[in-house]
Amino acid sequence: MLAYGADKVIWAAGGIPVRPASIEGIMGKNVCVAMDALRELCLVGDTIVVIGGGLVGCETAINYARKGKKVTIVEMSDKLLPEPLFIKNMMMLQVMLQHPNITSMPSTKLVKIGTGFATVENENSQQEIPCDSVVLAMGFRPNNEVYTALEGKVDIVNVGDSVRARKVYDAVHEAYTSILSI
Repeated sequence: MLAYGADKVIWAAGGIPVRPASIEGIMGKNVCVAMDALRELCLVGDTIVVIGGGLVGCETAINYARKGKKVTIVEMSDKLLPEPLFIKNMMMLQVMLQHPNITSMPSTKLVKIGTGFATVENENSQQEIPCDSVVLAMGFRPNNEVYTALEGKVDIVNVGDSVRARKVYDAVHEAYTSILSI
């Protein structure tokens, strides 16, 4: 980017899906991140465990349940959709999550992934959930390595999820404000 000679760079690279290396099996062939699953960049089987019951995880579960797949949502928080949403969106999603192909497991965390299963635990027990695929919707971390490398070398502004994971509104607002400052 330095060779390009830009007067200003607006870095809006988004976020990178979280994939904790500490969880055994997380890099397995039967595991993919929700963004890839939703874009059909990976194959998922007929029984799916979605790890993460936030907005992305719930939308992923609804998408696959409507296609006839059996989906289990595992969420560490005590309820699905733990982050605030617009009330109409939350009401609509809560109705959609009542789909007969969706089972939810709040207050539960992923422990291990193996071929044909995901091991989860809650305060009472540990159990293996049989599944063909595990889809990770565990959030995003900032994609800001290039921004950090260029900071101080070029007039650069970081916007959106490359700052920290938030909503689309935040990214659009920051980008708009940055462009107005040129």
